[in-house]
Amino acid sequence: MTTGLQANPDIIWDVVDGRIVLCNLDSRAIFELNGPGSIIWANCPDLRANQMIECLRRAYPSQARDRLTRDVAEFIAALKSAGIVSPVEVV
Repeated sequence: MTTGLQANPDIIWDVVDGRIVLCNLDSRAIFELNGPGSIIWANCPDLRANQMIECLRRAYPSQARDRLTRDVAEFIAALKSAGIVSPVEVV
């Protein structure tokens, strides 16, 4: 088993002016994702780090893998800190 992420069930989202905006229905907090964050959220429904990195590699082929890996780690940490996602065991 590996650890993945699960979106908070109180989160709804939509695309606004090309960016993804998340809304926590419980806290009423709103979060706007940047370009890479929007790409990840829209294209990686399983929210697994390796899928996120590959998704960004396709979108930004000139970026070094270690840079994308750091960016994904920071993105995941921000989502966890904001209560948007939580860890979950996946098969």
